Amino acid sequence: MSEESRAETYFAYAKICARKGDIEKALEYLTKARQAGFRDWRRIETEREFDVVRDDPRIRAFVR
Repeated sequence: MSEESRAETYFAYAKICARKGDIEKALEYLTKARQAGFRDWRRIETEREFDVVRDDPRIRAFVR
């Protein structure tokens, strides 16, 4: 699996966790996505799965 695919997979897991309201797990997978080279952080602002957790400052930090 390429690094880009791995980063996208971690981001997808973060979306699943965020939708369930599991902020800690979402943060864990967002961190892994960043470490794997994920860069499209604006998706946190537009993808509905993040609606529940988007206002958490730790989640917002990824968008900055």
